[in-house]
This record gives sequence, C-alpha cells and structure tokens, in this order.
Amino acid sequence: MMAISSLRQLVIEIKPAQLSIEYRLGRVKVDLTESLADLGLKGPTRLGRDAAQKGWQAAQEGIAKKARKGDRLRWNITAKGALLLEPPPQEVCTINVDMAPKHRPEISVVPGWLRIYASTASVQVELTHNASGTNGKSGLVNQYV
Repeated sequence: MMAISSLRQLVIEIKPAQLSIEYRLGRVKVDLTESLADLGLKGPTRLGRDAAQKGWQAAQEGIAKKARKGDRLRWNITAKGALLLEPPPQEVCTINVDMAPKHRPEISVVPGWLRIYASTASVQVELTHNASGTNGKSGLVNQYV
C-alpha cells in the first residue's frame, strides 16, 4: 500500500467511445407513362406527338383516296358521257374487347445502405509516486470534488 505522502502525480486520460452512423435510404421509382397512355391519359408532349402523327397519316390517306378516285373516274367515262360514281363506303361496326393497360409499369429500385462505425472507450490512469520512501514530512495533496 502506498502512503499519501509519497503521492506525486495522478493523471487520468479518458477517451470517449465514438459512434458514427451513415445511411442512404432506398429509392423506388415507378414509371406509369406507358400504362396511363394505354388508358388515354397522356401528357401534353405525347398528346401533341400522337395528334401530329394521326394528322400526317390522315393527310396521306386523303391524298391517296383522291388519287384513286381520279383514276376510277378517268377509266369509268362511258361513250354517252355518264360517270360511274364510287359507291359510298359502308359503315362497319366494330366491337373492341381489350384489356387496359397493356403495358406494365416500369419499376426500378436503388437499394439503400447503412454503415455503423464504433470505437470503444478507454481509460488510462497514470500514478507516479516518490520512490525515495518516507522522509517524515507530510506532502500536499490536492483534492478535486
């Protein structure tokens, strides 16, 4: 056992524990563009693009129809000058039985992650004392409360 008079220095070094947590949440992206377009719910860009395509196609079909009609009229002139007109087109009733939407939603997943770094705490106590022994004098000890 050490006497208080031989106590010279007491050093306590404390390293606190450290904890580091890093994370990124996972993300799920659902693209319903094609599915909604199948139902007739299109965005303005897609509506414009589709309308332009239909207009172009209708114009081409109209030009072709007029050209065919002109060819028929040219060949169908009789000697008496009568024209054989093209009969009116018959309307066809169609029933469309279909499933909507035809396209599945596009789903993409970006996984998240979690990293935990931890270090333990440490305490280091260093006690130095007078090795010369007791000399009969009382030493001064500081107290901290």
